[in-house]
Amino acid sequence: MDHQTFAQLLGNYGEFVGAVAVVFTLFYLAVQIRHSSKVIEQNIRQMEVAALNQHDELVGAWRMNLYTNPHISEIWLKGSVPDVEFDELEQFRFQNLVVDFFQRSRTSFVAAKAAGHKGQMVMTARNVASRLAFSAGMREIWERAGRGYSELVEPDFVRFIDDALKEVNSGDAFRGEEKSE
Repeated sequence: MDHQTFAQLLGNYGEFVGAVAVVFTLFYLAVQIRHSSKVIEQNIRQMEVAALNQHDELVGAWRMNLYTNPHISEIWLKGSVPDVEFDELEQFRFQNLVVDFFQRSRTSFVAAKAAGHKGQMVMTARNVASRLAFSAGMREIWERAGRGYSELVEPDFVRFIDDALKEVNSGDAFRGEEKSE
C-alpha cells in the first residue's frame, strides 16, 4: 500500500469516526436538553406551589388579625356598611386594614404572576373584587387609592381586579369559569 492510499484510508476512517462522534454528541445534547426541560418544569411547579403558599400565608395572617382582635373586627364590620361614621382613630385603623389587605393581595398577585400561575392571579383578583363588591368602605378607599397601584406598582393587578369586579357585578365570578385573554 503506497503512501497516498494509506493517507486516503486514514482520512476515510477519520471522517467515519468524526461522523460517529457527531451522532453521539447530538444524542448527548438531546438527553441534556430533555433533562434541562424536566428540571425547568419542576422549578415552575415549585414556583406555583410557593405562590399559592405565599397567598395562603398572607391572607391567613390578615384574617387571623381580624379573628383574634375584636376591636379590629368591629372596625372591619363597621367599614362594610355604607355611609358609616368613623371617629378619627377608627378611620385611620380601617384605612390601614384595607391598605394592608390590598398590599397582601398585590404581593400574592405578583408572586403568582412571576410563577406564571394565571389561575392564582385570577383567584386573588376575585377575592379582592368580592370584598370590594360587599364593603362600601373598601370600595371607597379602592376608588381613591386603587389607581395608584396601577400607576406605581402593578398595572395588571388593577386590571385583573377591574375585570373581576365586572364579573362580580354580573354574577359570573364564582361559576368556575376562567377568563381567557
